[in-house]
Amino acid sequence: MTRFIFACILGVLAAYAVCWYRDHLSYLGLGSIGVSLVIVAIFVRYCATARFPERPALTVVGALLFAALSLLGEVFSRNGTFADLAHPSAFFCLLGYWAVSALVLHAIFAWSQISEHEIEMSESRDEKKHSRSFFSRHCVFLTALGIILAGWLVVIIALFPGLGFYDSLWQLSQFRDYTSLSTHHPLSATVIMGIFSTFFSIFDDSVMFACYTLVQSLLCASALAYVATCIMRCFAHAEYLQDQRSTASFRIGGATGRNAYCCAVAFFAVMPLFPIYAMSIIKDQPYAVSITLAVLLLISVFSKKAVVPSRAFCILYCVSMAGIAGFRNEGWIVATVITVIMVIANHGTRKWFIAIVGAAIVILAFGVNSVVASALGATPGSTIETFALPNQQIAREMKDHPESFSEGELQQLSNMLVSEATPDMLGERYSPDNADEVKMLFDWNGYSRRSALSIWFNHLAMHPVTYIEAFLSGSSGYYYPFTEKMIGSVFDSFQWLQPEVADVWRQYFNVPDQALDPEYPQSTESMRRTFLECLRGVYNLPVFNALFSPATYVWCALLSALIIVNKRRYSKLWVLVPALLVVGMCVLAPINGSIRYALPLLYCTPLLLSFACSLSSDMKKRLA
Repeated sequence: MTRFIFACILGVLAAYAVCWYRDHLSYLGLGSIGVSLVIVAIFVRYCATARFPERPALTVVGALLFAALSLLGEVFSRNGTFADLAHPSAFFCLLGYWAVSALVLHAIFAWSQISEHEIEMSESRDEKKHSRSFFSRHCVFLTALGIILAGWLVVIIALFPGLGFYDSLWQLSQFRDYTSLSTHHPLSATVIMGIFSTFFSIFDDSVMFACYTLVQSLLCASALAYVATCIMRCFAHAEYLQDQRSTASFRIGGATGRNAYCCAVAFFAVMPLFPIYAMSIIKDQPYAVSITLAVLLLISVFSKKAVVPSRAFCILYCVSMAGIAGFRNEGWIVATVITVIMVIANHGTRKWFIAIVGAAIVILAFGVNSVVASALGATPGSTIETFALPNQQIAREMKDHPESFSEGELQQLSNMLVSEATPDMLGERYSPDNADEVKMLFDWNGYSRRSALSIWFNHLAMHPVTYIEAFLSGSSGYYYPFTEKMIGSVFDSFQWLQPEVADVWRQYFNVPDQALDPEYPQSTESMRRTFLECLRGVYNLPVFNALFSPATYVWCALLSALIIVNKRRYSKLWVLVPALLVVGMCVLAPINGSIRYALPLLYCTPLLLSFACSLSSDMKKRLA
């Protein structure tokens, strides 16, 4: 396992060194290229000693997928056009990406098929009966929880009493009646966050922030610790999991299960994004945790194991459905799809009725966010948000082909823009990284979906390549992790630490002075600055900053799918549906490469990879 991880790290470094030669030859130099070739040779040697995978064709095709994503991402993150793909060097760059991707997939497929998933049943039944203390029954969970909280401690202290966000300030100001209600954010999320925050605002808002974020951090750490525990259970035999007393044993999943458990706990404890968002009042945090729990329940259903015990299954399913459908406007779509899968998978079993309860929760959340919100006179959310991609493509068309717009179309655009804005400003303000520049030019009340779609379809027929380029440029951060410009920066969360920025938000939402304004302790100021400087240093470090890129976790989801396909366990691909829905919504999002939108993928990555690796090969079963 250690050799495998070490070889994968070398392969990633080799990919970065070799495949970026085209524009960075002066930076790398011949010596660096030579070193990278030596690394590749070492990695090839490792793969040669590994067992040959059963399906080499899948290795070739899968590597081609990652190579194509890498090449497209490199091109569109820099220039935003297909022009560079016509250069002959693009072909050699594709071969370089393909070679390294094939080596990595070869190693992963070979390792996953020879790993043993044995249970070391050295504990006797009598020994288990006498081991009934609270810690002995929950030692795996409590150990993970303690390590995760210890890893988060520095970040929790540095960010105490917690961070806010533009969205959270808007939602809390609506609940406190500082500003009018709006369905731009789900009313259910606004009510839940408002009640939760009001419960803790006994003294002042600093206490409210502290209690809210600390409780949220504890709940989040507990959820991740439970996920790590279930990861180890994924590697156990189904028969052994029927004995609920076995959940306390570190031997339940064998050596492979323990290794997966340790890697997951270490990742949850060391990755700073987890405590940063746990210490933030923001709707994306409970949404991400809810999707992770839903994926865990799907794994328990499709693996045919008691990965999640029956009593916990009922509670977690209801909680996850409420969190998914209640905390994001598009969440009801994800929750509905998960519910349909649950109903079909559990038809004829007792869990089928649980899925019906989940459907009722989704309907309730949808009703609160639509019917109840309308009855309360909430201002409907602008349709501009859902038309971010078409508006971006129209702006790109205005930038590249302004002469293609007729007088009638220019007039229609003028009628939808704010005062003093002209259609040509759409092209001037166009940015592939952030659709807000274009969005702010439109009058939210005067926006016409029919006119926008009419213009969009007309120019799609004229310049389809321009539309494709606009889409790839605006979503490259979700399929290419090694971009030089880190888009959708996590440092947006730290704007709350800047009084001048927070004051502008408060004035915009009519928030009174000193309200929703936490006071940060002076004693932790130096720790806070040091933490932000270290985080920024890692964030700007090539290769390693890929850990902060959502594309890395999109790739991990695709890798999980390839591992499952390699083992011919096609029915298990249903577990990946929530992650794929999140990916689809990310590429349609207004911000390119925002880790906040892809937060569920970050949470689900260890779980999906462990589940895929824990599956036995269907070919082996048939041969046996």
